[in-house]
Amino acid sequence: MIPIISVIAYSGTGKTTFLEKLIPELKKNGLRVAVVKHDAHEFEIDKEGKDSYRITKAGASVTGLVSASKSVIMENRPSAVEEVFDKITDVDLILTEGFKTGNWAKIMLHRQATGKDLPIPAEDCIAVVSDVPVVGAKEQFDLNDAASVAEFIVHYLKKRYVGKSKNMLYKVPFLQDLNPSTLEGLWKDGSVEEFKKGTILLSAREMSEIVFIQLTGKSAIYNLTLSGDRKVIFIFGKGILLNDHVMTNHAPSVYCETIEKSKIFVISKKAFIKWMGKDFDLTTAVLNMQEWKMWRMGHQLKNTNGSIYMERKLAAKLWKLARDFGEEKENGVEINFNLSITFLSDMLGCPRETTSRICRVFQDQGLITINRKRITILDPDRLAALYKISHKKKIF
Repeated sequence: MIPIISVIAYSGTGKTTFLEKLIPELKKNGLRVAVVKHDAHEFEIDKEGKDSYRITKAGASVTGLVSASKSVIMENRPSAVEEVFDKITDVDLILTEGFKTGNWAKIMLHRQATGKDLPIPAEDCIAVVSDVPVVGAKEQFDLNDAASVAEFIVHYLKKRYVGKSKNMLYKVPFLQDLNPSTLEGLWKDGSVEEFKKGTILLSAREMSEIVFIQLTGKSAIYNLTLSGDRKVIFIFGKGILLNDHVMTNHAPSVYCETIEKSKIFVISKKAFIKWMGKDFDLTTAVLNMQEWKMWRMGHQLKNTNGSIYMERKLAAKLWKLARDFGEEKENGVEINFNLSITFLSDMLGCPRETTSRICRVFQDQGLITINRKRITILDPDRLAALYKISHKKKIF
């Protein structure tokens, strides 16, 4: 259902003039807008003597006119306004000029110079646009500030969709600036699938035509060393684009595997790229996501220098996992998913025995506790101080 907002006012207030200013501002915000105008009198949009006019006068119930740049369908019979709404497609918003008794959201215009009272109570409108203060207005804007009204409408639509839609993409942080129509289009073209722990979503050097966005659960991004050992690069939680390639036809350079039961939004690359072409904000969001991953990778590389001790590396890993996936508990911050010694070894790129020894030292030092693969950071500040100590100084 396309959202509908009625712009209402008494005749002479300037509804059409205001809409002329509002529509370009809405378009700047990426919204495609339809307008339906109320006319209290008989109207004629065809021209006498034209072929279409003659066909209508001959008795056609519906007359259609199509050119290379536009088309029109003239219903030569009474129609309810709701029927007109139902025929409108491929827009993000329907504005009406008039229809103050309609059962949809309203923005009321009021101009003091008309000398008239309000056409309806201000409390019945989502906003009032006036040149004088109006008692009871939920939101009020100046008649000359169409840009602010457009921003208000965009935020109103997002709240409306988020509140009523089952579309989980509205809660994905890197997609927050997209138009509702883009999010609805992505949702329609894709699906949510549930994957069990240990499902490989992407494999290095194997082509994939699917885009994956983590909605719940967690996945690990890793690669294999020449000796076949797994080296974990990232652990990603909800709201992350898991692919390293979207636009190019290259195979992934890394593996992606769920490390716990996960719900993931899946969509074909073809459909995803189609929406990137329609909405540049989606392209920007993807670029920002991939740049953030590169930034994370830069920090990872700083911590893989051969001169850094494994103790500091593990301290850094645990502190960052607690920051990204931590839950406050009475005794500290618990990393909210299971972490085995083997998995920690894969993250560090070192033997399991070494990782086990360091974990025992951390427990003896009162830095962490481990209970059934759940690690709790007892003192995050001490752990942070540990990994920030100069690499020239031996810790243990």
